[in-house]
This record gives sequence, structure tokens and C-alpha cells, in this order.
Amino acid sequence: GGGHYEYGGRRLVLYPGPRGDAQVLFHEGTHQVVHHFAQTARGPESFWFLEGLACYYEAFERDAAGGIVFHVVNRQRLPAASEALESGGATPLEALLRLPVDDFWRQLQEPGLDAEGRTRRAQRLYAEAWALWHLLLNSGPERKRAAADYVRAELKGHGGVEAFESTFGDLAALERELQGHVRRLRAESEK
Repeated sequence: GGGHYEYGGRRLVLYPGPRGDAQVLFHEGTHQVVHHFAQTARGPESFWFLEGLACYYEAFERDAAGGIVFHVVNRQRLPAASEALESGGATPLEALLRLPVDDFWRQLQEPGLDAEGRTRRAQRLYAEAWALWHLLLNSGPERKRAAADYVRAELKGHGGVEAFESTFGDLAALERELQGHVRRLRAESEK
């Protein structure tokens, strides 16, 4: 299975298949919702914002009644975030925040980057963006409210690194907190 969201046509396209159709639906559906509420012609262009949020909502569990529960650890993304951190190859937070979606795609086309290298780079960036959203939405009600404020600003076209730092504080401190968060999640997942 798989799918994508067509920004120009404002439609969600799913391909039938054996793997994770609901996960793909939630991921691509998040893009559709963000694009629907964006108050600028193109919508948000920050990779971390768009793909991280989509990766956050692609992860879900079922409760005892069969309902869907979000705000869980994305077990598909966590290993790549942890590996990037432990190998010293993690993207600096400010660089992640400044990465536009178009530059992400350009990075994957760099000469000398083979298919495996493209896959690893994409997986790492998606995972890092997911980890940032997981931290922002799961570290207390005050930060969750701040995240909601930032989403509103981004949808109005007023996002960016300066707005992010104004909302969440010092980037160096947040980067250290994010690293600790990923390490804790990894340790908890290995229990």
C-alpha cells in the first residue's frame, strides 16, 4: 500500500496493498487537513512542520473498544531518530527547522547519493521531524498549548525559525531536551 496527497488537486490518493493502509491514510490525510486550513496559497513549506506532523499522526493504537488513540510513539520512526542521534549524524535543530520541503526533495537527488543513501537520509529526516513533534505534543499542557499557537501561526504564513524560537524558547536548550527525549523513548521501547 501507499499513497500521496496531491496539493494541486487537493485530493488524497491511496494505493491498495498489504501494508499499513490506515497509517498511510492518517499520514497523507494530515497533509490534506493542513493544506485545507492553510491561509496562504501554498501553505506551510517547512519540512519538519509538514512531514513531522504527518508522521506524528500516522502512529496510532487501538483502545479496548477498537477506537483510535493518537499521541503514541511511532515505532517505525523512533529507530531512525535514535540511530541518527547515537551515530552523531543527527540534523542540528536549527537546520531541521530551516529545511523547506522543496530542499528536502532536492537533497535526495544529490549526485553520488545511491538509492540506499536516499532512503536512509529520508528516513532520518522524517524520524527527526516526528521526534520533534512528539516532544512538543507530549511534554506537558503548557507546551501543547504553545504547539497549537505555533500551528495557527504557521497556517497563517507566520511560522519559521524566529517564530518557533519565540514560541518554544532557546533552540540549544530545546535540542538537548529533544536528544534526551529520543533516548528515553528508545530506552522505554527496549524494555
